[in-house]
Amino acid sequence: MITVQEILNTIAIPNEGLVLKRRDAFYWGKSSSGDIVYGIESKNKNLISMTQTTRYLKICLNTTFNVSFGDLSEQKNLSLIILKQEGIKFLDIFIRLTDTIDSELSDQELLTYFLNLKDLFSNVSKKSIKELQGLYGELYAMVYLKEKEKINIAQFYQSEDKRKFDFSIDDNKKIEVKTTTLPARIHHFKLDQLNVLRYDILVVSIMLQKDDGGLSLNALINKAKDLFSNNLKLLIHIENMVKNIDADVLETLKYNKSFIDENIKFVKANNIPRIQEKTRDGVFNVEFDSDLSNCEQFSDSEICEWISLREV
Repeated sequence: MITVQEILNTIAIPNEGLVLKRRDAFYWGKSSSGDIVYGIESKNKNLISMTQTTRYLKICLNTTFNVSFGDLSEQKNLSLIILKQEGIKFLDIFIRLTDTIDSELSDQELLTYFLNLKDLFSNVSKKSIKELQGLYGELYAMVYLKEKEKINIAQFYQSEDKRKFDFSIDDNKKIEVKTTTLPARIHHFKLDQLNVLRYDILVVSIMLQKDDGGLSLNALINKAKDLFSNNLKLLIHIENMVKNIDADVLETLKYNKSFIDENIKFVKANNIPRIQEKTRDGVFNVEFDSDLSNCEQFSDSEICEWISLREV
């Protein structure tokens, strides 16, 4: 199938209106301003026409445009996301993420995607090495369970900051991933992350050993993108984490894969040394370190049974 970039390369900037070409259920094209256009025919004809503009993006919902399709010109009601010339530096990310959408979107879903892109493109924060190490552990857990046990926990990933748990399977079952470069299996917890009175919690303990010949964060990201290519939420989060990080940092952050596989451990929270869940009134934000070295480990079969997400 012809790629999005190949489609865009064949489209000249029009003197007026839009020039669009269809790819699957979506349109790609260019505006008279040279902006990149992506979108759909509006699904809700009763939707009030709406336009919102940011520095790099613009969205138009249920808006009438003069459109050229080759030699044919007509007016169409479209819902479009427009990457403005000011945001052309994000074109690769825009295409890469948008091209993962393989099913038709509603106008509301297109708006939600626009808001995600707006947050991504406006993010100027640079993640710390500690945060990148945390991302490494989360991605490794997803890839490990997918490849070894055919379990896809990526669909339950909580990408928003300040969530108590990395994965939320349902209201009760939670998964938290912890990494350490220490020689002992010591991890830092917030009290709620081990609150077994309220949640059924599985902790994935990953010990990391730096290794110049190891698996880089960049390679792990590419692996995760390949395995979970239809998980737009995850892909946006990955881009959000690394878009302001130099490529050489992603490539040099390496850990020994064999060491990880030999030492990855799945532990139920009720087996982990912890502070009692109930604290005195007026006590908040309790955090502590816990040594999981002697904790009983979940077997592979127990993991599968607990998660109950093995693919056929």
